[in-house]
Parts: sequence; C-alpha cells; structure tokens
Amino acid sequence: MTNEHEMRVTRNGAAAGEGELRDALRQVDPTAIVRLAPETGILHVQSVRDTLDLVDALGKAGFEAGAATG
Repeated sequence: MTNEHEMRVTRNGAAAGEGELRDALRQVDPTAIVRLAPETGILHVQSVRDTLDLVDALGKAGFEAGAATG
C-alpha cells in the first residue's frame, strides 16, 4: 500500500534539491515518487515505506526532515 507523506527538508538550514532528496529516499524505496514544491519548500512523497523510514534515510544523507507546517 502506498502512503503519502509531506515534510519540510533542509540541509544545514538551506533548502534541499529534489534530485538529491529523490536519491536519498530511493535507497529505502526504489519506487518512491518524490516531488518538491519550490514555492513552499514542502517535500511530497508517495512511498510504500512509513514516515520514520523516510526520515531516517534523509538523515543518513545529511538532511533534516520536519513537519510540513509551521
């Protein structure tokens, strides 16, 4: 079952690029669909993995992931 996730992702306080985020997430889910909304900085992910797995993968790649709001 595919789940939809939304999160704000940064690296050292700077915005992250969609390509590098996709690469990091595809380490845990090669079929993940990743879209970064540049106007909001929100990362949208469709994945069979749960949020904690995705946040962990992003953390291992040097990113910080947080709630999409605020």
